Amino acid sequence: MIDSVIKIGMKNIESFIRDFCERFNININNKQIKSDTLLELDLNIFDIDIDAFLQEFSDYYKVSLAKFDWGVYGYPNGVFLLRSIRNIFGAQSSIFRLLKERLKHSSFSVRELEAAIESGFLE
Repeated sequence: MIDSVIKIGMKNIESFIRDFCERFNININNKQIKSDTLLELDLNIFDIDIDAFLQEFSDYYKVSLAKFDWGVYGYPNGVFLLRSIRNIFGAQSSIFRLLKERLKHSSFSVRELEAAIESGFLE
């Protein structure tokens, strides 16, 4: 169970995550979901799935994504070299994907979702 389950008259975050993963065929088995659980690294919610997750989370919990920036959580979207390689070789090239994975140090956890529900903003 989540350390500090937040209930606001809706299902808690753990249930929301499990329902999402089930609908998108993301196998999380019986992994424990706590505040420090990383969505990408621990639960295998990647790329398009994480974008869909955030949109559904935003809609369900009425949280604004207006201030949200992946760069805050260790994603290298703004790295000049990486952006240049993507432009030259394409986003699906093996060199781009390899460098992106090496440079990325995800820190996006359930804790950020909990804070977003309290504040109304995912930053």
